[in-house]
Amino acid sequence: MINMILDDASDRMQKAIEAYQRDLATVRTGRATPAMLDRVMVNYYGSPTPINQMAGVSVVEGRQLVIKPYDKSALKDIEHGIYEADLGLTPQNDGEIIRITVPALTEERRKEYAKNVWKFAEHAKVAIRNIRRDANDEIKKCDGSEDEIKDGQNRVQKLTDKFVKEVDEIGKVKEKDRNIDSNSTLLHSDVEEILGERLNKANRSAIAKMRSLGMTDEAITATAHYAVGHAKSDSRGYVPYFMTVLRERLKNGVLTAANLSRLKEQSRPKQEDSSGYLSPTNIGGTERQQDDSQLSDWEREWKNRVMNRSKENSNDD
Repeated sequence: MINMILDDASDRMQKAIEAYQRDLATVRTGRATPAMLDRVMVNYYGSPTPINQMAGVSVVEGRQLVIKPYDKSALKDIEHGIYEADLGLTPQNDGEIIRITVPALTEERRKEYAKNVWKFAEHAKVAIRNIRRDANDEIKKCDGSEDEIKDGQNRVQKLTDKFVKEVDEIGKVKEKDRNIDSNSTLLHSDVEEILGERLNKANRSAIAKMRSLGMTDEAITATAHYAVGHAKSDSRGYVPYFMTVLRERLKNGVLTAANLSRLKEQSRPKQEDSSGYLSPTNIGGTERQQDDSQLSDWEREWKNRVMNRSKENSNDD
């Protein structure tokens, strides 16, 4: 009898683990996966139906989910179901299919999703401990000696410890996967999309080193936007300038996006003369900088100096 109770408890604990893994599959990492929609239920002819029973879900270019319903008349219902699931995703219905673009995670959202991993872990542990309680209550009702009852409860505890440990190990793996996906592969994709160019192996290694020194992903992507807005794409492209600015900011201790708003660059990394615009004497003459509102403090100061110097020279003449 006690063995049957233990077998039943083991089966129920295993189901709690499986439910935990399904919950984890819905935790966003910034990478699109069909499992993100596993909790979406669609009201189909009055009956709640899992979305994967109503449509094929595929991934396009790592960041976009494409949902193709088996019944096109259910498009609106599917769209509504996605909104109702409150996944933080915005479906786009074109009348034929539904597209969902998964946005890159911000630092704040990554922390939030990390908390969800451990929230689901705690829920799984509570379920396992409840099963332990039920099993112990059943064992107490069994006909047997005091030693047999005690041995049965000890076996239940060992079973509980085993499954709780498994919950922790799964959570750690998920957390590691989240960091790898969002902080490396996806970061590189974000930067490449902003620059419109590919990063080579050396660039990726350098970025990894900067991250290990404390530079956040938001600061890195903000620097990519800065590079595109302040560099002229010559034959070398944007990447060399981006990497130069990135190293300079790391050197100056600009490690977070918040630092960027307070950054006043006293000097800027030099670029080859082929681009021209970084030379202080050329600042006033570039088309890119005719609008003073687009100039950095550093550029505006140099431009004023150049213009004043030109006026002085004109007066001397």
